[in-house]
Amino acid sequence: MFKKPDSVVSDSLLIVEGKDEVSFLDAYIFRHKGLEKSKVQIIDAGGKYSFRQDLADLKDLPGFDSVRRIAIIRDADLSAEKAFQSVSHVLRSESLPVPDRPGHFATDESGMVTVGVFVTPDNKRSGCLESLLVDVIKSRTYAAA
Repeated sequence: MFKKPDSVVSDSLLIVEGKDEVSFLDAYIFRHKGLEKSKVQIIDAGGKYSFRQDLADLKDLPGFDSVRRIAIIRDADLSAEKAFQSVSHVLRSESLPVPDRPGHFATDESGMVTVGVFVTPDNKRSGCLESLLVDVIKSRTYAAA
């Protein structure tokens, strides 16, 4: 189960599978790209198996009603399609917008909340965040050769 934050402090949430993704994205977004921490709150979903309950708990936190953008990053593991279907099911059960496919966004009828889902490594193949990182390293190695 994830370490539940005390409150939602940003109108933009980035929900990721676990602590490794939090660490990586924290370093990339805030340190490398220089985005202010007040602009997006990265939340550890506590793993794919507890995502449903954790999202429900997150919706109960003070400040969630100010959320306007949610991005979810989930590992494909063995199937990008099944991973996307799993996240879509949870979003529907929590009455949140569901994109029509991974890598896209959907906005609710009021136009207030937009949700996007990205399935690593590339919304198509099996794999995980580490697979995406290996792809980046390989592409830079071949480009330098």
